[in-house]
Amino acid sequence: MSESPPSTADTPLFLPSRWLISRRMDLAFLVGSAALSYALLALWKSGLLSGYHLMLLWIFVFHGPHFFATMSRTFLDPEEWRERGAVLRRSLLWFLFGPACLLVALAARRWLGEDPRSNDVVMAFFAFAAWWAYHHVVKQHFGFMALYRARQREFERRELAWHRRYIVASLWLPMVATILESPYWLEQVPGLAKRVAPAIGPERLFGWTLQASQVALWSFWIVQGLYVLALVRRRLAGRSLNLQENLIVLACVPLHYVVARSVSQMSGFDAYAVVPLVTTFHNLQYHALVWSYNRAKYLAPQAAQTSPVSALLARQLPLYVLAGLAYTCATIGVEYFGLYDFAALAREQWPHHVVASAIWGWSFLHYYLDGKLWHVQSDANLRRVLGFEAART
Repeated sequence: MSESPPSTADTPLFLPSRWLISRRMDLAFLVGSAALSYALLALWKSGLLSGYHLMLLWIFVFHGPHFFATMSRTFLDPEEWRERGAVLRRSLLWFLFGPACLLVALAARRWLGEDPRSNDVVMAFFAFAAWWAYHHVVKQHFGFMALYRARQREFERRELAWHRRYIVASLWLPMVATILESPYWLEQVPGLAKRVAPAIGPERLFGWTLQASQVALWSFWIVQGLYVLALVRRRLAGRSLNLQENLIVLACVPLHYVVARSVSQMSGFDAYAVVPLVTTFHNLQYHALVWSYNRAKYLAPQAAQTSPVSALLARQLPLYVLAGLAYTCATIGVEYFGLYDFAALAREQWPHHVVASAIWGWSFLHYYLDGKLWHVQSDANLRRVLGFEAART
């Protein structure tokens, strides 16, 4: 006769607390830094911070330095070169992707004349860049859910796959709804305004997209209901809940929904406020994890000898911050302080687009490498540095 599963009375509501860094650091940065995004949203909505100054603050204080965080544990680490040299070299190819796309479009324009298809290629590239940037944020939030599951030794694949689908849907559906109901964002969709709208009529197209946006919003709420139902079923099966994983959900899902709905009727530069408002939380999460990782790895006596630059940065927070700022100024920041005369380049759009697509390479480099670095089940060294027990297969 099979044993019955334990009742909810036999198990605590939550699993034992196991934090990634420490209780204080996790609550302050991995979860609580969402509060900074809400604070920036309040400052922007009140008019105390313009969309342009919000973007500058984000680029130089949060976003570019978090790209440097990846560099500090990859290109500056001799051990990473030994173990992932091929990956690091392959990542540099992303600098060629943007200019290659734009040069193909330019060649097509010269061959076809003023054919709008060449402009579609330009828009498609920048749409791809924006899509990957946002999806990278989505993946990081799932990554923290997965790390907390690994910390609790929860490796059940079906539940993990459901949680991945849940977080992807929860963070993308409000953004899709915003795009579908915004005339400004619809114009940024490659081929939609110049090809589809004239064919079926702009008013008819916008009517359809408005209906689709409502479907996306209702789908969002249905997904939330399914997630709550899954938590109830887990408790009824006698299993405790993973508190830390669900704190990540409570931090990121409402934030993305509120920000997406806040910019739905914006246009021009204000519409792009969505980028710093959702990404600042992501940036601080990443800084906290990498700073903890770097100190655990590079301040060990042997590592300090083999990786002296990384060890120095891990030992001195002000130096780490200054290095991140310098990296930002030398890479993605060049668009904002006049090293390139983008106003002049804009008079001939193609040089402007090619330079801008090349600068996107710094972002692609980060997205690509970040997807290779944090797999605790397959990376014994990562488990050791993060203090994880050996993962079960």
